[in-house]
Amino acid sequence: QASASSSAACELPAPAPLEGSCLTAVTRSMNHGMDTVISKEDPMDEEEEELEDLPLLEKKKDPLFKAALLRMVNGAELTAVVEDIERGKVSGEKLYRIKYEDGDVEHFTADQVIACIVPVVPSSALAAPSEPTLAEPIAAMRYDTRIFSLHAEERNCQEQQVRATIQAAQGSVEHHKQQAVATGRHLKDASIPDDLVAAATDVPENRSEQNVRNAARERVVEQAKTVLAAAQALFALHGQPKHALHDLGSALLQQLGELEVLHRKLAASFMELREVSEKSLRDHEAMMRQDVDQMQEQQGAAASTAMSAAAAAISAIVEQKKDEAQHQKALIDQDLQKLRGQQLEFLKANDDPDQNETFRAVLDSIAHKQQRLGEIVGASDVSALEQLLTDIKEVEVSQHPAVDFQDAAAQQGQPPAKRRRFSLWPF
Repeated sequence: QASASSSAACELPAPAPLEGSCLTAVTRSMNHGMDTVISKEDPMDEEEEELEDLPLLEKKKDPLFKAALLRMVNGAELTAVVEDIERGKVSGEKLYRIKYEDGDVEHFTADQVIACIVPVVPSSALAAPSEPTLAEPIAAMRYDTRIFSLHAEERNCQEQQVRATIQAAQGSVEHHKQQAVATGRHLKDASIPDDLVAAATDVPENRSEQNVRNAARERVVEQAKTVLAAAQALFALHGQPKHALHDLGSALLQQLGELEVLHRKLAASFMELREVSEKSLRDHEAMMRQDVDQMQEQQGAAASTAMSAAAAAISAIVEQKKDEAQHQKALIDQDLQKLRGQQLEFLKANDDPDQNETFRAVLDSIAHKQQRLGEIVGASDVSALEQLLTDIKEVEVSQHPAVDFQDAAAQQGQPPAKRRRFSLWPF
């Protein structure tokens, strides 16, 4: 791990330190890393620690993984990328292995990476967009990375203090337990034996026995005082372990409470910003929706008018084609009736169509008329027009379900188109 030189580079603004917590040390460390640059040519000032690789999942969760960096070395700009993340086996500190454009490799701390990080601008952002797009939150990327790293360092520091406090409390409890055991043994040794109690409460029969009893009473009183002192000491020791963790952790909890208040203030500030942003978005969305609704209403009315006109025209054409087909069918039926009468006369005369050219011509005309009649009955152009009219009506009903679409011409309030009778084929 390379040491830091005194030349300033990769400078980023650092947040103000919070006094009274290990956040101060973290911020100072970050400021130092931001105000200095690590020279690739500087020798190492401390012995290298053996490193171990991190799991891939943990690497991907780190916001600094694969980050692009820009450093100033001897007045020249060098680009690099965070190629890998490793961890010290003893210290547990994360070290970021960066690779320069010239192939050199170096290890950075998180602070040093943050100081030199460069947000990547997508190539699509360099070209003129075809339509308006949201700006890339470049400043937010730097802010997020810096804040996440700062919070991670602070959290690790606080967790270390909690563990140290618990270990100190456990050591204090163990010490009190040992003292309590020793005091308990002393209390047991100081207990008044039954024979002494019996001697102190005996009824003397003479002066000598009375002296013995009085001496026993004095010994019982002294022993009782010793028992009382031992018991008081033992009870005092019993109360101390219960408050050891509370006493040692009260200052730490107060410090964590101050940090929580700070974070709540930050959260309240961002909540206020979110409320203002939501209101602004709602107001602009309402205006945009109103504009879009007006435009769509006008376009929908124009489309409905166009479809109604198209439906009216198609309806008129369909009816006209039906009338034309009916008229042509009637003319062909008349011609067929005449031709069949002529055919009947030839049959009565026992004429042979192979011998009589006129009879043959009548039969050919009948076949031709029947073919034309079949073509008129099975004409597909009217069916296609009717399907087109049905499609127009379905679109109109889907856009205006409350409208009872009966007839396109009636929808416009126009009289039906005047139908003109004519024949397409001369007979």
